[in-house]
Amino acid sequence: MPHLIGTLKDKELAQVIVTELDKQGFTPSLEQNGNGDFNISIENLVGIEEAKYIFAQYLGLMPRYISRHQLQNAMTPKPALLKKALISKNILIFCCLVFVIQTYFHFTTSDLNDPEKVLKFEHLFLYSDMGEISLFSSLQSVEIWRVITPIFLHFGILHILFNGLALKDFGPLSEISLGKKGFVGLILISGVFSNTVQYLMTGPMFGGFSGVIYALLGQFIGWQLLKIPSPVNIPRAGFIWLLICFFITFIPGPMSMMANGAHLTGFFIGFIYGSLYLIIFSRINLKRKAELKRFLTVFTLVTIIYFTFMGLEVWRLGWTDLYYRKF
Repeated sequence: MPHLIGTLKDKELAQVIVTELDKQGFTPSLEQNGNGDFNISIENLVGIEEAKYIFAQYLGLMPRYISRHQLQNAMTPKPALLKKALISKNILIFCCLVFVIQTYFHFTTSDLNDPEKVLKFEHLFLYSDMGEISLFSSLQSVEIWRVITPIFLHFGILHILFNGLALKDFGPLSEISLGKKGFVGLILISGVFSNTVQYLMTGPMFGGFSGVIYALLGQFIGWQLLKIPSPVNIPRAGFIWLLICFFITFIPGPMSMMANGAHLTGFFIGFIYGSLYLIIFSRINLKRKAELKRFLTVFTLVTIIYFTFMGLEVWRLGWTDLYYRKF
């Protein structure tokens, strides 16, 4: 028996909400009643509070019938929904598999362009050949996979542990909020851009999923700054830990060797991607002056922060290396 979530006169908005409910793992239905309005319902009574919360979000309202405790539960994805976040889990498993092979099996192969040259397993994942650091040399060699594969490389147990825990916390939440296609798109776009920027700054010897992790963080922070309620509850401890680690990497010491260019670019791309998602799916209406002003203010603020920290990172690495790098 269908359970009513809400009624709307706007058919297009009702269809958007039904699409979002379907992405969140519900089984929604849309029917027109005798008054010409459109009823939105779900099949299962389990999770109805969360469905009503999503409905209220799209109306720009917070449901008064949900207490603080119920609201917290509504924002926390149910285990059934988290189980459907298969992409995040598979990526985590793949990263661990690559790390084990890279660290313990010492697998080697021959260079496709030079059969006498022996390459380690991780060299197949680096942005370009170790001896060539010109821009897009990997594309010139028809090795297009290299623009994305560095995200699967990790150097050391702490590296894979930190990124694995962050992916476990933020990956399923982003996958639920964006949908599977949107989540894959964010991974690919943020991975390519963060890898390319880091490659231009330090050369090909880098790796890690942290650029994408910060893209997920940028998506959620962007939604918070734009005052768009998120359908999921962001882990506060993980959020604070990522911000602390981000600022620590700019302090001279062992942590200063981190790929800050990838982190910054991933965060910026995540914000842009999340904002475009809101615009495309009508969560932000730029025709309204208040929403347009808020969007431009937040976009300007994030852009200034990005280029300020990028300038700091370029200065920290030294202009000389970047100036003499072959483009």
